[in-house]
Amino acid sequence: MKLAIFTIDALNLYNKITPAMRSGELHTWTVIDRDNGGICYNYTPKLWSEKVLLVPEIGTDNLLISTRHWRGGYVPNEDMKAFVLSKFVEVLLGHFRDSFDTFRFEK
Repeated sequence: MKLAIFTIDALNLYNKITPAMRSGELHTWTVIDRDNGGICYNYTPKLWSEKVLLVPEIGTDNLLISTRHWRGGYVPNEDMKAFVLSKFVEVLLGHFRDSFDTFRFEK
């Protein structure tokens, strides 16, 4: 499951979201640094933490957020993925609504 966030400056949106998570400004989100140099966004309430990870990818006209999980670990179902993505949408609308045009969920 994916969330495509359409914007004229995906890098700028990424550079707003990621530091806000790292600094603790977004209290229920953290950034996990991956071994491959990438990052994951993690929704931190105990029930959800590290079960559905969100991986940001910067595109030419969008920031694509894909759901992932730890290899060999808990495998989330589609309802759990949808829930965590919806929490991410709350962050977008509450904190970054002026930084994107529209968004679309993809299966």
